[in-house]
Amino acid sequence: MPTTFTVYNCGTGYNRDKNDIVARLNRDTQSPHFITDGPGSGGFTPFKGHNPGGKSTLGGLIGGSGVDSNVDAGLDAVKQAMRAGPIIVNMCGWSRGAVTCYKLANAMAADPVTAGIKVNIFAVDPVPGGSALNNHMWRNIGASANIGISAVVLAQHDRRSLFAPVYPTVDGPFTDVDIMPGDHSTIVEYKEGKAEAHELVYDMAKRFLRARGTQFA
Repeated sequence: MPTTFTVYNCGTGYNRDKNDIVARLNRDTQSPHFITDGPGSGGFTPFKGHNPGGKSTLGGLIGGSGVDSNVDAGLDAVKQAMRAGPIIVNMCGWSRGAVTCYKLANAMAADPVTAGIKVNIFAVDPVPGGSALNNHMWRNIGASANIGISAVVLAQHDRRSLFAPVYPTVDGPFTDVDIMPGDHSTIVEYKEGKAEAHELVYDMAKRFLRARGTQFA
């Protein structure tokens, strides 16, 4: 029976110490798991982040610098988890962290060591970024063949061009798409007078992950 290994990927400017749903789920997880801090989350003090992706500052905030480092860190973590025996991988991310989930799944599919591992993804408003500086964010984000099921939640009321989400291409894996009232951030964290959406998304993500083996407090 494979063990479930869960990877969480924070959004731009967010890290494991925040109170968005990705950080909360990470803190609530009791089965084996790993988290990457979002690009630009280290602030303007260099090398303050917990891992390579969070250490980037302005480049992380504007251009997503650090995402590729997070993919590498996630791939290394998966390989470490494999040493204890067979695994499946659940992932959850928001914003560029959701895009990171698909990039990591593609990296796993391309690596002979991890290509046979099944992946499940819960992606919240996957936003690569709308400027030319974000072109690299649009690479390797299709639904690779190792994905068993992918659930995507999109913010209904965010019309900003820089926050336009990507709809992952579906080439076989089942993808379920839900629309949640709110903007890019109100669907993942508390905002005054707008508490319901992010609690619903938190519950949806928790149910998705738990149904596939992630254990919570």
